[in-house]
Amino acid sequence: YGYEGTPGWNMVNGPTPSWDAATFILPDDLYQLTGDTRLLAEMYDTQKRLVDYTASWFTPGDFHYRQLANTFLGEYANPRPPISPEMIAAFMAANQAGGPPPQPGASDVDSVATAYLFHMTQMLAQNAALLGNATDARTYAARAQAIRAAYNRTYWDEARGWYRVPAKSGDAPTFVQYQNILPVAFGIVPDGQADSLLQKVNDDIVAHDYHLSSMGVFSGRYALTLLSDAGHVDTVYRVATQTTEPSWGFWLANDIHTMLEGWSLNSRSYDHHYWGLVSSWFYQSLAGIRPGAPGYQTIVIRPEAPQGLDHVAAHLDTVRGRISSEWRRTGDRLRLEVGIPAGSSAEVWCPGEVAQIPQGAQLIRREGRIWIYGMVGGTHRFDCPAPAS
Repeated sequence: YGYEGTPGWNMVNGPTPSWDAATFILPDDLYQLTGDTRLLAEMYDTQKRLVDYTASWFTPGDFHYRQLANTFLGEYANPRPPISPEMIAAFMAANQAGGPPPQPGASDVDSVATAYLFHMTQMLAQNAALLGNATDARTYAARAQAIRAAYNRTYWDEARGWYRVPAKSGDAPTFVQYQNILPVAFGIVPDGQADSLLQKVNDDIVAHDYHLSSMGVFSGRYALTLLSDAGHVDTVYRVATQTTEPSWGFWLANDIHTMLEGWSLNSRSYDHHYWGLVSSWFYQSLAGIRPGAPGYQTIVIRPEAPQGLDHVAAHLDTVRGRISSEWRRTGDRLRLEVGIPAGSSAEVWCPGEVAQIPQGAQLIRREGRIWIYGMVGGTHRFDCPAPAS
């Protein structure tokens, strides 16, 4: 978006961590899909320079972002924007004139920027380890933990058990959905607190009539799957089928069939694919198709069956071949059929003990109410108890 000595978009004078993180996220997505580390190796020096440059824009010790003129590029396309369009215009004019003096401190944009600084730093440490650079792996892992500790000192409200921007004197603390999704997605949340925090996010979504009322594209990327995995798939399904603003169904009800830039119908762009995150949720959570290891060396089929939905079918073409998952609810039973490519192995997560273990499958472990079966390539059919609401 804008760096010293480059034209940029004349929008900011420094890094925009939530957007710049694509330098890490896209190569990592390709690695997870293919198992190929060549792009990680090719991008490594660029990633390292970006992390070091980005860190220079944060105050030492507490890691507050020094470029608050970048506020409107925090949690982008959030239906609860922290500033008005008039303020955005004023910020852009100031940036074009050289930008206002740095004003570090806790804020909406700082909470997003610092979370992404942690995420990039942690991913750099992981890539260094993967590529055999033990020194960099130790250095950046230690820095990531320092950022995590500083983030939690600033934003974690121990008494309430959720994240928030520190309130000004006399202001009531406000629960904001995106501020409580990103720390879970990135592994910032204090140990043992993720499930209770996701419960609070779920409760806030329900309280707002099943809307992502304070969530934009960055937290939205993770929210649907995180909440489904935490046992809140019924809530997520109601969000995905919601027809009032803000929602995908609201667009459809208004004869809009592409992804807008923002939730509002007066969005300037009708071609912003980032809201396609709901499509990922279709096959990753409803059909449950996921890589168990990079390149689908192992495959996980972890379907979710929300109340109100009785049939799902999906397939995904991968480097290993086609993976398919189809389930149908019949009374109190869930009948699941999975297709695993030849030469591959898979885990199938069933919501209870199957009536009969299919040939070629075996029970390998249980996690609470979930029975997990292992198998090799082929077509396998499972008759499971349907999950209760």
